[in-house]
Amino acid sequence: MGLLTALRTARQTIFLEFLAETGSLTTAAQRAGVHISLPAHWRRRYPAFAKAEHKAKKQAATRLVERVRQQQ
Repeated sequence: MGLLTALRTARQTIFLEFLAETGSLTTAAQRAGVHISLPAHWRRRYPAFAKAEHKAKKQAATRLVERVRQQQ
């Protein structure tokens, strides 16, 4: 794995972790240190990333639903 590939992979991982935690594309991009449009490029270019992003969004939605239920 080349240095640029390792850097991209690390940034993708950070992005996905924060997306799953916050549900915010903007926050996840900021925390990963990437421009807000870069994840869209990753989705088009890397099917595995697109799948992982979808999973992270579902995790964020599940967390949000759980928080709402706890407040009721």
